[in-house]
Amino acid sequence: MKTSPVRRRRTVRALPILAVLVLAAGGASAHYELEAGFPWTRTGDGTVTADAIGVDFLRFAWVAGTTTRTWTGRDVEVVVYTMTTGGVPLATTSYDRAGADEGPPALAVVARSADNWPYAKERDVFVAFTSSAAGQTDLTLLRIHEVFAPCNTCTAFIEDRGGNEVAAPALAVDLSGSPFTVGTRTVGGTDRLWMLHWVRWKADGWYPTSEADLDSGTTVTITGRAVAGEPDGAVWTVGQEQGDLVLMRWDAGNIAGGGPGDLTMNPTAGYPKRLTTAQWDDPRAMVRAHDGSVWVAGDIDGQAALWKFGADGGLQPGFPR
Repeated sequence: MKTSPVRRRRTVRALPILAVLVLAAGGASAHYELEAGFPWTRTGDGTVTADAIGVDFLRFAWVAGTTTRTWTGRDVEVVVYTMTTGGVPLATTSYDRAGADEGPPALAVVARSADNWPYAKERDVFVAFTSSAAGQTDLTLLRIHEVFAPCNTCTAFIEDRGGNEVAAPALAVDLSGSPFTVGTRTVGGTDRLWMLHWVRWKADGWYPTSEADLDSGTTVTITGRAVAGEPDGAVWTVGQEQGDLVLMRWDAGNIAGGGPGDLTMNPTAGYPKRLTTAQWDDPRAMVRAHDGSVWVAGDIDGQAALWKFGADGGLQPGFPR
């Protein structure tokens, strides 16, 4: 049986918020250097973390993390920067679901134009995280409406799954602007890779569709780690099963009836694919490239690693590396 490597953790109090790297030629190969004036840092009232970052088409930088204070506990915080403010946040707001601890969050920014930006009311910025209180953990999705007060004007969608834990959510948005959230749900003491596709239905807002649940059919657990969408609405996810990387793909769902709950996520034939190795593989993030390949980043036995899979889900030669 494989054993997870021990990792040391530290508390971050001064938040390194944004660093810009520039490509420079040096020696036999190109390298990156930190641009003058960076990194930008911000010190909060309590313990502060940065967990996700996205940049929109006008170069607004959105940073999502957490802030922990004695009087409110751990809350999700969204900070907005522009490249012209010299490290001074354009906006800083936090989200607190009363009596709950939130985070860490995932963030997705859809890079498409909008009239009268940044004053347009329709946003394409989403934040997903878990809210924990009284032994119950629920999934929360925020849709940001206003750049100058992100968490004060957002719409929150809370998914209560009857006390089942929804852990470590990841987030991606497809070309239609619909978000996918993936994480881990505990059922009967077994962790399952769990995904939810949110769709906009008429003028009423965003609704979760029928969920997609994946386990190994045994007591072995699969934890969901990351998600990436296809242009046609299909979606990839990556998880971990007993130290092995698990790659999953779902076909595009179809709204078969009169409401969003009729949209179903159908597993692609031949999936999931489990990459069995002697090492402890720990995938953490993924992205789909323009050629259809899928890249996964994480670590192997505590050392940084990168996997590349073809459009057919096959591991490419020379990987992981």
